[in-house]
Amino acid sequence: MIRLAFPAPARPWSINEERRRHWAWRSRMAAEWRDAAFWWARHARLGPCGPSVVRVVLPVTRGGRRDPSNFLPAAKAVVDGLVLAGLWPDDGPAHVSLAEPVLAVGSDVVVEITSMGA
Repeated sequence: MIRLAFPAPARPWSINEERRRHWAWRSRMAAEWRDAAFWWARHARLGPCGPSVVRVVLPVTRGGRRDPSNFLPAAKAVVDGLVLAGLWPDDGPAHVSLAEPVLAVGSDVVVEITSMGA
């Protein structure tokens, strides 16, 4: 398993929040998260991976009841950054399976990459 942790570039956003916001805000948020994942993967010198399951732990400021699947936009942006960093040719199902995000109190994004064969 590969584990990558890095500071969250911004507060993770939910699908509900995304629907209420302007497209430019959504685009900026996705770019911040995508770029952070890209640069931290490069900094960690992560190389190409085979077909993988990706689990993203997103930081929240306090515990409480939240639906983790509402935070898929942030997790998807992280996967997009890892694709740009060269871990997979694309994020199609032949290469990447994105598990439901996990929400945890903290300040770091944690990405766990496990081989689909494992």
